Amino acid sequence: MSKFIKNISLYSFGSILNKSIQFLLLPLYTHFLTPTDYGILELTYLYGALLVIFYGFIIENGYVRLYFDKKESLYRDTLFGTAFIFKIVVGLGFLSISFLFSDAISIAIIDVENGALFIQLISLSVFIKAIAEIPLKTLIVEKRALRYLINNSLFVLVSLSSTVYFVVFMELGIEGVLYGQIVGSTTQFIILVLTELKWRYFRFSISYLSEMLYFSIFLIPTSLASFITYWSNRYFLQEHSSLEDVGIFSLGYKIASIIPILITGPIKKVVGPEIYGLIDNPEECKNKIRHFTSIILFFLLFFGLSLSMFSKELVFFMASTEFASSYEVVFILSMGYVMIGIAGIVVLPINITKKTWLITITWILGSLLNVLLNYYLIDVYGKEGAAYATFLTFLFILTLYFVFSERVYRVGFEYKKYISLVLFTGIIYYISSLIKLESIVLNILIKFFLLVTSILIIVKVFLNLKEKAFLITKVNSLFSIKKMFKTK
Repeated sequence: MSKFIKNISLYSFGSILNKSIQFLLLPLYTHFLTPTDYGILELTYLYGALLVIFYGFIIENGYVRLYFDKKESLYRDTLFGTAFIFKIVVGLGFLSISFLFSDAISIAIIDVENGALFIQLISLSVFIKAIAEIPLKTLIVEKRALRYLINNSLFVLVSLSSTVYFVVFMELGIEGVLYGQIVGSTTQFIILVLTELKWRYFRFSISYLSEMLYFSIFLIPTSLASFITYWSNRYFLQEHSSLEDVGIFSLGYKIASIIPILITGPIKKVVGPEIYGLIDNPEECKNKIRHFTSIILFFLLFFGLSLSMFSKELVFFMASTEFASSYEVVFILSMGYVMIGIAGIVVLPINITKKTWLITITWILGSLLNVLLNYYLIDVYGKEGAAYATFLTFLFILTLYFVFSERVYRVGFEYKKYISLVLFTGIIYYISSLIKLESIVLNILIKFFLLVTSILIIVKVFLNLKEKAFLITKVNSLFSIKKMFKTK
């Protein structure tokens, strides 16, 4: 079995569980919340996403980087204690600000009844989740994958069950969703405290803090630019359209976000180490990057096309009729996630040459473009405008990555092939959108036949012999894994 398959580890599955909770809750949201309620919830999450950056200034990135500098227990214990204590102290500071100014913050972001309460609840939920980051990162760097998976599984299980209780049985609506998240985060943190924290961890070093912050602080501009790029569409939709459109758009956005959760995230965990292991052999390294780019683009387009073609039926079965039009933005957003997904591979040459300042420039420019596109397109096209703004921004970021990567570490990307694959995918989706029979079953069957046919055409026409052989190997490996699980 190849390394590519074997390295999709328990960590990847644990991360998928952690990130998939919002998707798992979608049927609950779309049946017990109106589109307007869901729009309010998404704007509440917008503030929570901003707090993630400032609760400890993402010092966990510096902690993970410095952890491997020395192997002494005293060093690593002190590093842990410093990061953990700093995260708590700074987090409490921003949590206090959120509570003290919750009325003003809610007026600026949501301006609805109970808005201040929603701001307070999301602030508390994110704070608890943030201070759990250092113990969770420790499980990763110490390679305790099973505990990491179990902890995230318990978090998802408790969050789901408590949210169902508060929303369905207590009928608390948005408030119930936020209470459910607090219960889940609190349970996760308590388990981490009981099982992972030791008194010897509670040491503090100013010099270690400075080193970690020096590493992490330069990531904040990129994180802020990323926040603007991923979240500003909801804010502009509220300003130029309505909270109902925010809710409908957000459902389509969540469906499209299955791509980074299930595909892009795990793939990046595997491809990065494989590429970095070839740094001493530049030609092989470049060939590998070029090879992976084509194959991963194929997988992303296949998954994005599959999701988009059946998005109307998915929304029909998943949500109430009030959310029916959300499928209209899924294809545009899916293609956007394909662009940013492949960007995660194209950026590798920049990382190899350690010119990561180019990444910061790219995301800052991308966020500025995103704000402009959202401002103008949403005003004219509503939620479709928000989707196009996201797609065009991600395409812009990918384009800059291509330009910068070729300048610092010439790979020789196959641009004509990539463009042809994307255009062919667009044509197939357009054809599928013309299938509008009264029978949902017939619609699904015809679309499935079209999907299979299109994939066979792509494999036959667009992929070379090496890429075809690679696909066959991976399919065989997957079947081998299934057999392995069946025999155990």
